Amino acid sequence: MSHFTVLVALDKSVDITPTDSGDRFGLEFALDQVLERFSENREVEPYREYLDGGPEDFWWVQATRRNRDDYVNGTGIKTYEPGFLGFLTVVSGDSPERQRAQQLEWKEWADRLDRIASNNDIDQLTWLDVISEYDAWKRLTGDNSPEIFHDAESDRAYELPTYNPDSKWDWWTIGGRWAGKFIATPDHKLEDVITARNTFGWNAPPRESWEGRVDGGRVKYVDLNAARDEAADLVMKRYRIYTECVTRVGGGLPWSNYLGRVEAGELTIQKARELYREQPLKKALNETEEFKFSWECAIDEFSVDVEELVARERRSAVTCFSMVTKEGEWVEPGQMGWFGMSSDTRESREAYDVKVNGYLESLDPDDVIVVIDCHI
Repeated sequence: MSHFTVLVALDKSVDITPTDSGDRFGLEFALDQVLERFSENREVEPYREYLDGGPEDFWWVQATRRNRDDYVNGTGIKTYEPGFLGFLTVVSGDSPERQRAQQLEWKEWADRLDRIASNNDIDQLTWLDVISEYDAWKRLTGDNSPEIFHDAESDRAYELPTYNPDSKWDWWTIGGRWAGKFIATPDHKLEDVITARNTFGWNAPPRESWEGRVDGGRVKYVDLNAARDEAADLVMKRYRIYTECVTRVGGGLPWSNYLGRVEAGELTIQKARELYREQPLKKALNETEEFKFSWECAIDEFSVDVEELVARERRSAVTCFSMVTKEGEWVEPGQMGWFGMSSDTRESREAYDVKVNGYLESLDPDDVIVVIDCHI
């Protein structure tokens, strides 16, 4: 599960004026309308989603044969923990005897599939064979795995999910962990900016002062250049600390170097992590407040020219991880996954930052931008 920022652009016609109690119903309604398309909770009309591979590759066929192998070889028995209800690969709430009986049940299905395949002219399973046996297994066991269907024209199997293919979030809030991301211009009016929420929550970002901090507002009253200057100052502070560590203990190799050696087969991933973390520079950085909890590799980060480093930070200061345009387009450099990990690359991120900054420059001064904390 991950939290990430989304910058939403809204038309200038949206009313963001707060009520006496501070509610902004016009803003909330507009955001609901724009973001609903990307909700993970929204079901859509069933659509065909074709499965990869052939009948022999189907997960259920593979499961029957894997369990048969375990039964024959006396393997695959998990540690017994009575009452355990999870899905860990090493722990089970079933006794060893019950697990052994389950393996036997799977073996019987695998043997049945082999007999069916041997009776076919092609001496292998067809999709119609697999679908028939899979449906019988589902009925007998009460399993709720998705039903699959056969496309005779292409000889492929498919499911009919109603899961929203455009899903990006399961809940969101304004500001959230990024409350006060923006800075209001000195001449702003209360009705034209979105004052920072979650200012003193347990998950609020640390800020020396909340004065003038906003979660968005009309473009002309959100000082984007001030946010860029702030990001540049912060990266230069980190750079000075980094260079102090280098001066004290010497340079080091970036994580990308060790990862390349893993991909080349020279190191295991465990050994690569060990060697990377044992470097004096990495240890020195871990002793600083600025780097000890960093997910990024500081050695990689500061391997570029300092002027390019600052320019990169300025470009990314106001773009957030993703953006939803006034036209309802979701723009992102990569797919967000669990635990804050995403598929974006440095190249895709920089291209995204250039695109979003250009889009922000094209907005009407009275249009609205707002930072959203999304969860997926």
